[in-house]
Amino acid sequence: MRFRLTHQIFMLFSFVIILSMLIFTLITSARFDSIYAEVGVNNIKDYINYTEDSWSVGKPPIKSKYEYFYGNLHSNEIHYSENILNIFSRDEINYIIDNTIRKENSVIKVYKSNDSLYHLGAKIKEDGSYIVAIGDNDLLKHYRNNSFFIFIIIYGVILVWGNAILGIWSQQIVSRLKKIQKAVTQLPVEQYQKEIIFEGDDEISELASSIETMRQEICHNEETKREIIQNVSHDIKTPIAVIKSYAEAIYDGIEDKEAALVIIKQAEILKNKTIQLLEYNKLEYLETKTEFEDVNMKELIENVVDYYRFQTNIEFILELENVYFKGFSEHYRTVLTNIIDNGI
Repeated sequence: MRFRLTHQIFMLFSFVIILSMLIFTLITSARFDSIYAEVGVNNIKDYINYTEDSWSVGKPPIKSKYEYFYGNLHSNEIHYSENILNIFSRDEINYIIDNTIRKENSVIKVYKSNDSLYHLGAKIKEDGSYIVAIGDNDLLKHYRNNSFFIFIIIYGVILVWGNAILGIWSQQIVSRLKKIQKAVTQLPVEQYQKEIIFEGDDEISELASSIETMRQEICHNEETKREIIQNVSHDIKTPIAVIKSYAEAIYDGIEDKEAALVIIKQAEILKNKTIQLLEYNKLEYLETKTEFEDVNMKELIENVVDYYRFQTNIEFILELENVYFKGFSEHYRTVLTNIIDNGI
């Protein structure tokens, strides 16, 4: 099953965000208890200090999520919150007073009762007034759940906004790619003549530039192919005319069988031209690794003129010297036949 580029980006981004959330949760989960415990301790301290004006004068502190008991060591009078006795028995409360309140002015500790852990905070003043505030594990769970909920909200917002931003960005990328696709599709229809131009300095613009370079190369190759076909076709015409004229001369008795050698020579030339035509895409007739040869132009011109003896009534007057040119005899022969053909 194949997915579109936009969908792939969405899925990849969502996968990264969800994976990051899971990794973050696993890494931090080991520290959650200590972090939340510290939060609970600080909250108990804040509650004790905030309500000090009440419990220090024997008035009940404001109700909160904490259970508490308070009193004065000198009067042995103890006041309880509504549910404190559901957590600690009176003996446990007396034990806390004797072993914690009477020994330390301020303390925060973990206390175990009925197989449950509690954070216990206590403070005593010089006049003997004191308070003990207690937070249970439900508070820690509350903090943990709230934090986890906040994490989910944060990651959810990142996921939604991230996908929205990626959606806008990917649509722009896909739109530019579709323009390139359309331009490439139209190239054969427009004979590769329409230029492909994309502004920008990114990879997509570089891709468009590469396609434009390819288009120019195709146009150049097509033009070269047309020229090759035109030139080779013109070169084929001359040997055919020579073969025809000499064959007619032999048939009419004007020439003897020795003239057949000219036909054979022209047939060989025609064969070579045909090979060039079949392999024009290799451009073998334009480029070669063979070294230049010394071409006797006097002999070459005489041979070429001799081919036209039975094709025209024009008299060729030759005043030639033995001159040698560097190059290829076949190429010079093509030039000479083209000149004569154009003159005839």
